[in-house]
Amino acid sequence: MILETNADIMTSIRKFYERLSSDCDFELRTSCGERIQYFALQLENMISDSRAQIARAKVLVQITEARKTLVSVKLFPSNLSLDYNIATAPSTSAKSDNGKDGDLDH
Repeated sequence: MILETNADIMTSIRKFYERLSSDCDFELRTSCGERIQYFALQLENMISDSRAQIARAKVLVQITEARKTLVSVKLFPSNLSLDYNIATAPSTSAKSDNGKDGDLDH
């Protein structure tokens, strides 16, 4: 998914900047250290937001698939498989001991 790739890329960028602030060869680490940490924190917030959007998108896909199935069943009931019809058929175990359907008064 593109959103997951974006989150991974932002994570890589955040790690790069965090390492940059501790790199002895980076001359501006002392003067820009706070700004680098602030930028890394902003990236972490964006990563968290992206992960939340990914989770929402996955739930939305599941809901959409369920609704699609529901609409397909309602619009095209003849396309149901035999297994589905058997599974949803009324049970014969509702009969009472004397063989009458629905007779609950003994």
